Amino acid sequence: MKKKILALIGVAVLSLGTVACTQNTDTNDIVIGADEVKPDEDTNTGDAGNTGSDNAGTEDEDSSSDNTNAGDVTEVTDVTSALDAFNVFWNNYPEAEKFAVAGGDYNNFVDGAPGTCNVSDTDTIINQFYIPEAAAGSVDDMASLVHMMNANTFTGVIVHTGAPEGFADALKENISNVNWVCGFPDRLIVADLSNGYFAYAFGEASIMSTYEASLKATFPSAQIVHDVNLAQ
Repeated sequence: MKKKILALIGVAVLSLGTVACTQNTDTNDIVIGADEVKPDEDTNTGDAGNTGSDNAGTEDEDSSSDNTNAGDVTEVTDVTSALDAFNVFWNNYPEAEKFAVAGGDYNNFVDGAPGTCNVSDTDTIINQFYIPEAAAGSVDDMASLVHMMNANTFTGVIVHTGAPEGFADALKENISNVNWVCGFPDRLIVADLSNGYFAYAFGEASIMSTYEASLKATFPSAQIVHDVNLAQ
């Protein structure tokens, strides 16, 4: 009975919470060019070739690496499936830092684990996960993991696009311009996992610090393209 109740709560979060608590803005055009960046005091506007960093508003990044156990981490060096990669990431996540989650989208609910998103449902991936409208048609593989109680506390996505050039910049611009309603997420991270796969997440500051450490541990070749302070 308890599991059924949690599942019903999760469906409600995925189907109502994200839509009710956020409002997507008009999608900006995809901006080409982004090298790996590090957080500083500037806000990146996503201009072509701009390697200036976004303000992460976080403490020393090295301290967050203590959240993972190197001996227990399974590394992913070649991503070929968004769901498989997300499952490895979540299995690597420190047990003490895990929280109640639901995967998939609000039409394809998975309780307690990452889930596949229906990429043919472009309205959902645009409105629930802020995939830029101009890029939605290029997405052919996608998985998500969302905080069970509030999507703004944590939403994470691994996505593959057939048009990777400028994709990270478009994500950053789109999510940075969301009109948040039920509490601002503190931080956004967009990482290039290579071969057209990207990982991005937004949420509460301490959760995002653990996310960053786990991301780097699971995907050692990943490049963090944008690290943005959304709460400023």
